[in-house]
Amino acid sequence: MPDSHSALQGLSGHLGTGCAPFPFAEMKPPIDPQKETEFLQRIQAGILRDPNALPLGLALLNFDIRFLDLDEEIRVLRTEDCFYINRQSPFLNKPDIEGTVTFLLLHEICHVLFLHDKRRRGRDPELWLAATDYMINGLLDEFRSIFDPKMVPYQPRWIFSGEEPAHYNPEFKNLMEEEIYKLLCESANIDVSPPRDLSVKEMAALDMGRRRFIGRPQLVHSRIRYKKKDIKQTRLEIPSPEIDGMREGKGDFREEK
Repeated sequence: MPDSHSALQGLSGHLGTGCAPFPFAEMKPPIDPQKETEFLQRIQAGILRDPNALPLGLALLNFDIRFLDLDEEIRVLRTEDCFYINRQSPFLNKPDIEGTVTFLLLHEICHVLFLHDKRRRGRDPELWLAATDYMINGLLDEFRSIFDPKMVPYQPRWIFSGEEPAHYNPEFKNLMEEEIYKLLCESANIDVSPPRDLSVKEMAALDMGRRRFIGRPQLVHSRIRYKKKDIKQTRLEIPSPEIDGMREGKGDFREEK
């Protein structure tokens, strides 16, 4: 098992890797190591079997992936050679635990491949983290249309809404992280309201992997301007799978007997 304190790259508070110090939370051993290992292996195998996701899957093979109990605000803790997924994160309370963890792993490996830690340089760490998250999440939203949903089963509509939504703004599509960072520095108000010409039923009927379910306005305070961090996103209510005809989530392996 890798040393949790060695070569620490950072931690993820918003589906990203920041530069905060190691969180000294109680780290309990897995409740059922075998079950969790099989669950993670199934996710990795699916990514590797999808030709379009194969490059990301191969990159993930360079890391051990494990569950750990950390402070609630942390989603993923990344060390030099391991991703620790926080069991206590409210982000895992979404309808499909397998899809959510799949998204987390794809998101984190993108941070690694895109060299976000090195590219930050002297930029504000919180805003750079937000900018890189927006870029990656927009990219993964686009990838949803080319990934096999049976192999790589995440649903953007659940990831970008509900409890603890991930950062997403369609206005940042096709922008580099540095460009998004500049926009975040220039304006504290980020309007990502849903299209007003669609009814709730129409939005529920959309294929959310291709027509994005946009979040609501957010407020970002940059340390550069305000000397403090306050990144907020309002929650967006989404219809249940029974209403919109989508398949139900695969459930929570933690509740299996």
